[in-house]
Amino acid sequence: MSLWSTLDKMALNVTSEDIEKLRRKGNWTDGEDTSLHLELHLTDPGQRRISAETFDKLSRDARHVKNITKVLKALLDSAIEMQHDYDEYLELVVSKLSKGIASMPDELLARIFKFNADAYGTKQAIRLSHVSRKFRAVALGARNLWTTLRSNASVKELNLFIARSGANSDLHIQVNHAGPLKNPITKEFRDAILKLTPRWKSMEIVELDKLRNSVRDISSALSISAILGRICDVCLHLPRLEEIRIVHNRMIDFSSLLRLRPDAKGGYKFGGGQFELPWNIPRLRVLQMKNYTLSPSLAFASLNTFIFALDLDGVCVLQIKALLSFLGATPSVSEFRLEACKFAFLPDAPEPFRFEDTHCPSITSIGLTFTEYTFDDRALQFATAFTKAFHVPHVQELSFVVSFGRKLFDHWHNIGNRFGAQQFRKLPDVIFPIGHIRSRLSSMTCIFSDSPDFEMPKAWLDDLDLPGTLQIPLNRVPHLSCLTLTTFTQVRFSREGSVEPCHLRKVHFQGCSRMDGVAAIQSLKDAGVWESVERVVVEDCRDFEYEMALESVGEERLRFFDEDTEDLDDDEDDD
Repeated sequence: MSLWSTLDKMALNVTSEDIEKLRRKGNWTDGEDTSLHLELHLTDPGQRRISAETFDKLSRDARHVKNITKVLKALLDSAIEMQHDYDEYLELVVSKLSKGIASMPDELLARIFKFNADAYGTKQAIRLSHVSRKFRAVALGARNLWTTLRSNASVKELNLFIARSGANSDLHIQVNHAGPLKNPITKEFRDAILKLTPRWKSMEIVELDKLRNSVRDISSALSISAILGRICDVCLHLPRLEEIRIVHNRMIDFSSLLRLRPDAKGGYKFGGGQFELPWNIPRLRVLQMKNYTLSPSLAFASLNTFIFALDLDGVCVLQIKALLSFLGATPSVSEFRLEACKFAFLPDAPEPFRFEDTHCPSITSIGLTFTEYTFDDRALQFATAFTKAFHVPHVQELSFVVSFGRKLFDHWHNIGNRFGAQQFRKLPDVIFPIGHIRSRLSSMTCIFSDSPDFEMPKAWLDDLDLPGTLQIPLNRVPHLSCLTLTTFTQVRFSREGSVEPCHLRKVHFQGCSRMDGVAAIQSLKDAGVWESVERVVVEDCRDFEYEMALESVGEERLRFFDEDTEDLDDDEDDD
């Protein structure tokens, strides 16, 4: 009914003032008339006479009001019945939820609390402890909710977390540097954490990206090295510390000369490999750094995983040199990950990039990621110079990821298809440096895609003018047994001048687009390695359909699945 619709709309936005107005008879048309007539004619009903016309009007109004009362009563009865149904249903749901939380094991609830605190900040621990008695008991009993000590916490909060973390729980130290006007290390915070050094499990120093874009701010901001020095510039013994993370957020558009200006102690704000950490860290396993480099020291004697991210700009050459120096002097590192970002900001220079040869025989796993890569000579020179200088003879696993930003595709027709194809033909020299011996490399992944923050339009994926062919020179990796490829280019395999037997056993095409799969398989056959290949996996490759793959690969070797396929064959061999 339209009346119900009207009531529904009114109920959505009704206020207490609206309800109060509805109580007044004057808001009703019949109420206005009734009040008027009663005031004029019935002030003293025993003494006044009313006309037949007035009596008739009052009678009609009375019947109208009576009908309104009947309608409202019917609506009220119906609404009360509906409200009862809703309340009955919701009461059951709420009861079940309450019983569910009440019956949930405290260990599971504590895990949920920890997940929530990790996602939304340490203050969630305090909020959760104020919800109910049960929540408070669980929160206070979950020591790991209170083990993160933040430099920007108040003294009261810091002491609260220390007290609730227990007497021997591992602690995670966080120093957040928010700008030149704030002291990232207060005396209270420093004194508190230095008393607890035997319990440090991890430490991170992060410049929150709030430094204003001005010479004053960047020049007056405390450097990472100064922060490390303020924590402690003497030897600390940190028996439990396993992970260190340091993030230096710098603005790309700042003058390189400003960054190259040493601070008061002769160091650079980005480290420059000049600050030596004077700590004893016997269990350190993971070091993560962004735009900051440390000097090699005995503090890293047990380090085995090193993750480094770098924004390419005017000081990136100094940092790459410091990075290679660190790797060469830290023989315990077995896993290395590098992400180089923003290739478009590489500095122009008359001389090509050159880095000293660095030999790292301990490294067995490498991940190289180039984000926002672009086709120009400087980008190719930089990438080639780095991989040529970086010798890893014992590497067993290699991941190489190149993501292209919108700029490359927006200006592709200006760059030219021929130039782009030439750049792609030169990329194998980056992935497989000439003259490098990698006799133990057995597993490799190559991914060429659009940047994570930019999804390539389908029309561009269909554009045949996009870059051409990725060459895989198998003669440079003779012991490679498993290769995974994701690309929007063509793929061709070659094996020129190699007399060693081929060890390639599995080729996995994953999420490839625009790829002529038949031609890629044929190049394996032409290279003389097809007989060694035991398995070809085709997964979600838009232009390599099942019939084509079956004909070129054969039923025994092919494993094919796409979005409509539930899973790979259960009997697929493990590599």
